[in-house]
Amino acid sequence: MFKEIIRKIMAAINGSGSDKPTDKGSTTPAGKSAVTLVTGEDKFQTEVLDSTVPVVVLFSAPWCTYCVKQAPVFEEVAAAMSPRVKFVKINTDNDKAIKRRYGFQGIPTTGVWIPGTANGALKLKSGFMPAAALKAFINSATKK
Repeated sequence: MFKEIIRKIMAAINGSGSDKPTDKGSTTPAGKSAVTLVTGEDKFQTEVLDSTVPVVVLFSAPWCTYCVKQAPVFEEVAAAMSPRVKFVKINTDNDKAIKRRYGFQGIPTTGVWIPGTANGALKLKSGFMPAAALKAFINSATKK
């Protein structure tokens, strides 16, 4: 039983293992995550900094209680807002250089990058956000 709970938590963190259909307004097929797991500087460059659409990044770690709570909310919002906005997750334990580059301390931290900005986040916000707050944060950061 304990192993099953850990497996579900890790699946939520990694954005996999969801067998629930997405909501009716979603453009993501049922059972497929709208969140990309990014590892390494090269993939960060490709998936985030070189993106042609706004990118929302969740910086988290598997041991972080609030990160575990944020993961399903992030998936839900990603399913509702993709492909207008791209969603990625980064494990800060594996990619410490990326975390250091942007100078935030707490996790979970959500960052929003806008295409064409000079190699940096337009906006960063730390802490758990419910779905409505996360959507509002993304919408305010992506307003033209």
